[in-house]
Amino acid sequence: MNQLPADIPPSRLAQVIFNKVLIVSLLFFSIGWIARNYTASRHNFVTNQHRQTALSTFETIVNGVKEDPQARNAVLVYASQAIFMPTPTGYGKGDIEVQQINPIVDLVSSARKLTT
Repeated sequence: MNQLPADIPPSRLAQVIFNKVLIVSLLFFSIGWIARNYTASRHNFVTNQHRQTALSTFETIVNGVKEDPQARNAVLVYASQAIFMPTPTGYGKGDIEVQQINPIVDLVSSARKLTT
């Protein structure tokens, strides 16, 4: 084992301690940097997968409601919200829930327009 002699000068002891602290701190920094990049990468992957699913679902639904332009517009609003609004993935530190459009309120306002 690499042991230091008992009569080591203080300058050499400070140099050995500094080198060991430097190596340990570089290791901790590297681990933190790798973990942060991994979580950012996973967040982007999950977000892009969610957007791709929302877009394909939107295309399927729009092709099914060709006759009603109001229904098409409602589907467009919700799909664009699902695609472009930030979504919490669980990989971010400060994931916030985003206020989304309430479909009940939208349906009530649409029904009011039809009755007037």
